[in-house]
This record gives sequence, structure tokens and C-alpha cells, in this order.
Amino acid sequence: MYKKLKSTDSTNKMLEVLKEEGVFVISNYIGTEQTLKLISEVDGHFKKTKLSYKFGKLYRGNNLSTYKEGSEIRNVFDVEWMRELSKMYHPEKPYGKSVIATHDYIKTNNWERQAWLHFDKKNSLKFFLYLTDVEDGCGGLTVCPKSHNKGRGLRCKWSPSEYEKYRRLEYSVSDIVNNYETTPILEEGGSLIVFDTDIFHKGGDIEEGKSRKIIRLHNK
Repeated sequence: MYKKLKSTDSTNKMLEVLKEEGVFVISNYIGTEQTLKLISEVDGHFKKTKLSYKFGKLYRGNNLSTYKEGSEIRNVFDVEWMRELSKMYHPEKPYGKSVIATHDYIKTNNWERQAWLHFDKKNSLKFFLYLTDVEDGCGGLTVCPKSHNKGRGLRCKWSPSEYEKYRRLEYSVSDIVNNYETTPILEEGGSLIVFDTDIFHKGGDIEEGKSRKIIRLHNK
């Protein structure tokens, strides 16, 4: 099971849990009013983008610094504790590399890269915010707590071609995956997930008539 923290917890406590677990969740990190404002802003970005995305809609944004002061994206992610935690965890990496949002609502039987249990090819710390309630069947982010150290070892060991060949971890290293609990993160809209992308993770399946809308900040 994943660990839950509070927004009032110190960055030292967050860092401790992140190093041990590779992930933590702050339930209802932002309130309903701010969540609705952020949804409206993200929907505006969806309307302007024409990127192909087999699960629904995709917005691939720029560095956090390119967003206007006072925008909801800046209000949510341009905060001191996130910057501090990122610097403590990855002092060599810049904060706010890119913003990505998705609206997942299309059910498909075809495997996509994000739907495989995997770790990212390039490591980063992600701040991953649910904009809508995510229950069973809504494609919740699924993680294997404590697997980030093993993921880091495999990432450093595999060449780029080996990574592409073996990245479907349920198949390539099932014996390793079986050592960890695989758990979906089911939380209300406004909840924040912070995780090291070396952790084994994937997007969940979308059932007919269900969806999820999320926005995330990459630091790499």
C-alpha cells in the first residue's frame, strides 16, 4: 500500500518517505474550487492542441516558467515546498522541466507504452495531480512501492535498445515484479501523487463510460 502524507508535513519527512517508498500521496491537496479552475485552464489547452493520443486527449506543455503568473498551473506547481523537495531529492536536475495533461476516456485493448508496468527511460521526480475522482475502472496510476531502487539498477544496467526490448516488466522480469505489491492509486480529484519514475508504474485500464483527467509536472 502507498503511504499518505499531509501538505503540512515537512519536506524532510516527505524526502524520507520518498527515499524509502519511491512514492507518496497527499489526498485532496487542492480544494474543489481550485480544482475546477485548473480543469477549466487545462480544458483550454486541450482545445488548442492537435496531438494524437489513443486514450483520449493529450496536452504537452513547456517549462513551468513559460506559464503566466497567476495561471492555475503556476499556482499549483510553482510552490516553495515542491521546489525544495525536488532540489533535495535531485539536486542536479532543474525544477519544472515540462507540464503534461491527459484526459483518458477511450477504452482500448491495444497495449500502449504507458499501460505497461515500466520505469521511465530518463529518471525524474513527478508531481502528478488527479483533476477528477479516480475509482476502479478510471485508469488510476498503478505503482509498486519500494521498487524504485530495483528500477534504478535495471535502468542503469540496460542499454537503450535493451530498455525498449525489456521495458514491459510484467513479461521481461516477472520474477522481480512478483516481489512487490502492485497497487492502483484511487483518490478524489485534487489529490497529489509524488513519485520517483524509477518506481515500477503504469496507467490503469479505462472501463467503458469512465475516465480520468490529470496534470503532471516533470523534473528531469
